[in-house]
Amino acid sequence: MDISDRSSVFRANEPIRCGVPFPAGVLEDAAELRVWSARDGAALPVQARPLSRWPDGSLRWVLLDTRLDINKKSTERVAIGRADDIPAGDDPFTLHTEGDVVSLDSGDRSWDVLAPLEQGHSVAGLVADLVDRFGTQYRLEVDPDYLELIESGPLRATLKLRGGHRQVGSETGLPDPFHTVTIWMHVHADLGLAELEWSLENTPLKNPPGRLAFSSYSLSAAPPEGLTQVELAGRRFGAEEAVVQLQTQGKTLLTAGDAKQPSGPETDLWMGLLGEGESLHAHRVESRQNHPASMAWTPEEGMTIGLLPAIEGVDHYLDDATRKTFRFELLHDAGAAGAARMRRLIEPAYAALLPSEVAASGAWGDTGHVYLPTGKLKTSGGSSSHKIPTGWADWGEAKAKNTHQSGSPRNRLSVFLEAMQSGSPDRFSWSRSRAWHAMDLRPYHIEGFNADVYPHANLYEGTPHGNERPSLRLGRSEMYRRFPEWKQGLPSRGHGYNGFDFEHMAIDDVYECYLLTGSWPALSALRSAGEAMLTWKELVPKGHIHSSRTFGWTLRALMQVWRATGDSRYLDAARRYVARADAGRGKGEVKYIRPQLPDARHIADKYSDSPWMMAPALHGLAAYWQETEDPLVPPMLVDLTAFCMSAFRGVGFLPDMPADGSPMPDEVPQTMGVGSWVPGGLAAAAFVLDDHTYVDATIGYYAKLHAHTSQPVRFGAKDWHWWQTWMVSVEQRLGRKVVESPASYAAPRR
Repeated sequence: MDISDRSSVFRANEPIRCGVPFPAGVLEDAAELRVWSARDGAALPVQARPLSRWPDGSLRWVLLDTRLDINKKSTERVAIGRADDIPAGDDPFTLHTEGDVVSLDSGDRSWDVLAPLEQGHSVAGLVADLVDRFGTQYRLEVDPDYLELIESGPLRATLKLRGGHRQVGSETGLPDPFHTVTIWMHVHADLGLAELEWSLENTPLKNPPGRLAFSSYSLSAAPPEGLTQVELAGRRFGAEEAVVQLQTQGKTLLTAGDAKQPSGPETDLWMGLLGEGESLHAHRVESRQNHPASMAWTPEEGMTIGLLPAIEGVDHYLDDATRKTFRFELLHDAGAAGAARMRRLIEPAYAALLPSEVAASGAWGDTGHVYLPTGKLKTSGGSSSHKIPTGWADWGEAKAKNTHQSGSPRNRLSVFLEAMQSGSPDRFSWSRSRAWHAMDLRPYHIEGFNADVYPHANLYEGTPHGNERPSLRLGRSEMYRRFPEWKQGLPSRGHGYNGFDFEHMAIDDVYECYLLTGSWPALSALRSAGEAMLTWKELVPKGHIHSSRTFGWTLRALMQVWRATGDSRYLDAARRYVARADAGRGKGEVKYIRPQLPDARHIADKYSDSPWMMAPALHGLAAYWQETEDPLVPPMLVDLTAFCMSAFRGVGFLPDMPADGSPMPDEVPQTMGVGSWVPGGLAAAAFVLDDHTYVDATIGYYAKLHAHTSQPVRFGAKDWHWWQTWMVSVEQRLGRKVVESPASYAAPRR
């Protein structure tokens, strides 16, 4: 992979972390991996963790950590492989518990992981305070039974902690904990650096309070010994001064004493406290997109990181089963070099996988088919999708009413595709921001929920369905009636489903984020989503399959959760799901999956199925086949692709076909839009069946879209991801020229 720097700062011993794919059967044990500099062959330190496995048990994706020096504005290539003559590094981390105090020795220093306070606990030396709309303070209290070391190696260790916020010195606040919290703390060996992912959650399993208004949520830290200076907004202040930097609505304001002024170019917030021999720096990751945010210093309260700072006239809240994850980094004892280290953290080095190696691994997406664009396909056309808003200030809670606005990957087969194909750090950063924020807002974060324990629950859209009897609602019947004073003025509905129901189910952004970064919050989100899916009426035995698209989207999501977790319940659910779909599908003249009721949006007076709805089903069945080789799949694909082609009219597909086989009165095909989903599904089926006849039949249709003036098929275009498998099919058999210049293609005569 290529490690690049775009800043003007030399990077010494830069930590790099990236997911790496491998072909099936190549690698059995991640501990065998080694890393070298491609420039001089020097061995680099390495740590590896399995992320996903192939059906044969070999590793599909591995999270790789390494370190190297990078010159400013340069790129270093590293090679990854096996070498028996290079020993593995030693793990320097040791977890210590003395009474109620937990610390982690990282080789260079001892980190205060958990320490008791007069009330509550500090984590990594930080004290978390939540203040409700009436001024009542709640402090984080960690449950020691939920502290675990979940990852440890030569370069980095990760701890996971859980707790909740209880009121401090008041009888007027809430009797229950005010929101739970999950913390992932990543400590780097020999760098004095820790990354924290801090998830504030509205997720109790039973009797949740529902959305509650609060005015602020902040972390505070004591200053180092002998504090002399404070660094904020690129300036230094005396320790006796009070300074605060607030970032909100795309603006950053610095307040020092009585003076307020804009604080220069928009960038992530950071602060440094410089003492005599000790220092502490903090960087709030992505505050540019996930504001409001603040950094402050006062002699009385010390350093304060405003995760959701107090803003006059503004209430914050979380909806039921959602969370807000704050990411920040702590750097100890960097001294005067801390400012340069902060700049490195704000714009970190970027690790780009070589697209050719990703394609060769066969590990990307549903079936591993990735097209590598060149020429006009890569340089022309396409939308500026990386400019789409991604953060809290853009979406918030109430604004995120539907998936088209809130960034969920509705109707998408991939979110990180263009970032991977181009190696662009900007596209990767945008995709990751979108995944981070969307996975927080989706309402499936019910900590502790297990579908086996609650077999009759129905977590439609991630929370108990309102039509179920009260005993199946996990106590949520009363959530809107509890604590009315804390709910006054909040929207009666928050973000809604946000792409988490069987009709629009897509978690590609979370799945790809997990594979590319090893994100523990992403894995947590995938597990929570999977538990909720297992309760759906669509999936339970004798359940009702709603439509061909619900079948496809849900089957794809089951495969992604199975690949990420290795939990066989998801593969078993998929087997039953496919068997029910096969038993109930049309096997007569019309080979539908599930006929839809007469509907003016489809066919007003007849039952029907839709080729464009069939497209996700074809992709889902191909992904399922790759995991199982279930003999039910090939006959299904033969029939379903024939159904799709019965709607093909040379320059597009009819949107709907009658389930009774009667001819359509209106023969106008759908050239643009959802009709362009179908060819990729045909290609996914073709690779399973080893018959690409239908792919070749649609080359003329592709040529028409390729030449389209306003929405051509190009890298970055809206439907680019839908054509990947089709393009690979054509390139492998007919050559790249047919993909790049389809107008020149002449079909062979029969």
